[in-house]
Order: sequence, then C-alpha cells, then structure tokens
Amino acid sequence: MAKVYVIRHGETDYNVENRYCGRTNIDINENGIVQARLIAEKLKDNDIDSIIASSMIRAKHTADIINSLLNVNCEIHDSIIEIGMGVYEGLTKEEIQKIYPEMWAACSPKGRESEIDVQKRVFDTLEQLKDKYKDKNILIVTHGYITKVIYKYFTDCNNEEFKNYRQNNCEIKVYEWK
Repeated sequence: MAKVYVIRHGETDYNVENRYCGRTNIDINENGIVQARLIAEKLKDNDIDSIIASSMIRAKHTADIINSLLNVNCEIHDSIIEIGMGVYEGLTKEEIQKIYPEMWAACSPKGRESEIDVQKRVFDTLEQLKDKYKDKNILIVTHGYITKVIYKYFTDCNNEEFKNYRQNNCEIKVYEWK
C-alpha cells in the first residue's frame, strides 16, 4: 500500500522564540537547514515518488533541501499553508496575554482562520492527492497545525487527541491511504 510521509518544515527563529507564526512568511534558520539535510538522508531510500509542499517559504525551502537529494517531482500547494492566526501572529503567549487578555481567555484571536475551514481545505486536498497518488509514495512538507489536521484525517482521533497532538520540526510521520 502507498505511503504518505508527512514532515513539518525545518526550524524557524519564531519556533525558537515560541512565537505564533501562522501566515507570517519567514524562512527556516540555520538549524532548520541542518534538520532538512538530515531528514533528506533518512528519506533517500524510501522510494518517494513526489513531494507536495506548502507554498510558504519555510516549507518550500525545507522541501527544496530534501528534494536536492531525492530529485523527484515537487508540487507547491496553497491549500496546505499554515492556519492564519490573526492578531496573534508574531507574538508569544506571554505577549498575547498582556496585549489581548480577553481574546486569550476566550481562545478567539481576531482574524484567526476557523478550524473548520482549515480542516475542509486540508481534507479536500488530501482527497485530491489520494485520487492522484493512491499507488504512489508521497512526501508532504507543511506546518505544525496542518500536521495535526492530517493526523486527524488519517486516524479519526477524538478532540482531546487532536488538541494534544504535536509534530516537531522535520519529524517524519507515516500514514497509508484509507
């Protein structure tokens, strides 16, 4: 059965600083570059047929580094970009609690993309990829929240499992099409 490898992009300075990145289009840092090179080495013998990457620079750069070793087709998809975090973008939890205490308490940042919208766009994309690549091994290079949605798609996890799921930078998770 065909496999779907999922990787969260390499480390960014925002990751190090525990800042919400969302749609802020920042690149990976030097450690992220090293992470991408190491993961490419781990993936080189896994018979990956194609890479699907988010259109955001941190995911594209990670995918490019991996693909410099794999040398396969690479598609860029806007539909697997990170969740938009609205006014929280670029801020730490501490900064948010100080600047937006009411929003923090209500868990509702102004301008944040809805979880339902994110799930719909990611699930729709996965269904399209399944139709196109059902007999192929693919690598998806995306973002932290999107890895949670992909996890939900493949495992049908409950709300608590979804909430607690975390995939680290350049960590590989492997799924099989349903």
